[in-house]
Formats: sequence, structure tokens, C-alpha cells
Amino acid sequence: MVDEVKFWCLKRVEQQYGFAKYKKAFTKINKDLSQQYTQRVRVTKLYELKLRNQHCFQALFSAKAIRKFLNTGGIKECKVVDIGDSAGNHLKYLNYLMGKDIKIDGLSINLDEDAVNKINAAGGRAILCRAEEYTPEYDIDFYLSYEMMEHLHNPALFLHKLAKANKGKYMIVTVPYLAQSRVGLHRSSDKSRLPITAEQEHIFELSPEDWKKLCMHSGWKVLWSEIYFQYPTNIPVVSHVCRKIWKKHDFEGFLGMVMKRDMSVSNRYKDWEE
Repeated sequence: MVDEVKFWCLKRVEQQYGFAKYKKAFTKINKDLSQQYTQRVRVTKLYELKLRNQHCFQALFSAKAIRKFLNTGGIKECKVVDIGDSAGNHLKYLNYLMGKDIKIDGLSINLDEDAVNKINAAGGRAILCRAEEYTPEYDIDFYLSYEMMEHLHNPALFLHKLAKANKGKYMIVTVPYLAQSRVGLHRSSDKSRLPITAEQEHIFELSPEDWKKLCMHSGWKVLWSEIYFQYPTNIPVVSHVCRKIWKKHDFEGFLGMVMKRDMSVSNRYKDWEE
């Protein structure tokens, strides 16, 4: 019953956000969602609909941010680095969305060798290293981070090191949306003795306000944000029921943030672990 409700919600959301035409194009770009992450998954109809909608939100939000904040100066090229990218698909989506207006010069960074090899084998460009230690010869227009921050043990220190490196001016981030912050560690808290990877486990699942405070403390000021809900939000009673189901069995949605490097607060803090 839960899966049926979630599927209905996602179909309504697809209509509400106008995702259909983009999903069609993105499916041509990336037909096999089982390869999206390092660990292969079984792609059900619900899983595919959920992930396609999520990809639409991430890519459309990022495209709007790039058009809004990129200072082209007549140069129609945008240098981006996708941190924690496991498939290379979002850079392809962005190139499609930007069309002939702006060329996306993208690089994927990951600490997983299998992910790096997969992206390069598919014609992308990926390197194995830590994002905060990457030293390009040029300035980066935008860092991208899709559902990665919640997997870090210390997102504040990561963001601070990235800001201190001073190689990128803007950062586009999406994370799961929660109205109230919590410590995740869902797999660590179960009774299984199976190994747990960073890709499988969430550490901190924060509210929008807490993410904004943490980012400001770390050297990044949030300029603009949006929330994508995985259920229709405009139906009396029904929306409330759907919200409770998503909150219990998944996430209500995802938060997108556009941030600009701003060290004014982080420089006041004198005890960074460096």
C-alpha cells in the first residue's frame, strides 16, 4: 500500500513540476539507472520514477542557478566540478539543458576508483582525489554536490577546506529535506553485521536552517534555495496524509541551495582542525 501511494504521489508531482519532457530527454541520455551509484540496484517502476523526478529537480535547479549567477563576460563556457559524482550523468543533463547558450566544461571527482573508471569509460572526465585537495590551473565557476553532504562525518570541515582553497566562487548543493534535524546512521543502528559503505550511510540529516548556519560558519553563504517535495502539496487532507507517509518511509523531498564563497564568519573561528 505504501509503494502505491508513493507512486501516485510521484506521478502527481511529475505533472505539478512539469518534469515529463525533461525526463524523456534525460532517459535518452541515461537509460540504465542501475548504474547510477557504485552499488548496482534493482530498478523497479517506483525506483525509476522517484530517481527520474529527483534528477529533474537537481538538473533544473542547477541550470537555473548557473544562468542566474554565472558571469560569462562574453565567454559562453562554465567550468564545473561535480563532487562525489558516481556516474557522470548530471553533467550530461546540464549540457543538454544549457543548449548552445553555455557549454558545460565538467569534471567529476570521487574517492571511489570504480566510479571514476566507470565515468571515464563512458566518455566523461573523472579523477580520483579529494575535492578540497584538487588544484586546477583555472578557477572553477561552480562546484556541484548532489546528495553527498549528508554522507560526510564532518561536512563543516569539508566545506571550510573547500572555501579556504579558494578555487571556486559558487557551489550548488542538494540534500534530503527534513523539517527537523537529526543524526541519521540508519544502517549503523540496525542489527545487521554487514559492512557499511559511505554511499549507504547518512551521518547528519539537517533542516534547511541548520544547513544554512553550518554553511555560513564554514565559509559559504546561501544565496538562494528551493525545496522539492515528493508529494503534491496543494490537496487538502490528502497532502497531509502523503507527507506523513513520505516522512516515515523515505524523505519528504530534497533541498537545493546555491552558495557563494564568503569567509567573513569562518575567519572569525580560530580553532579549525587543520
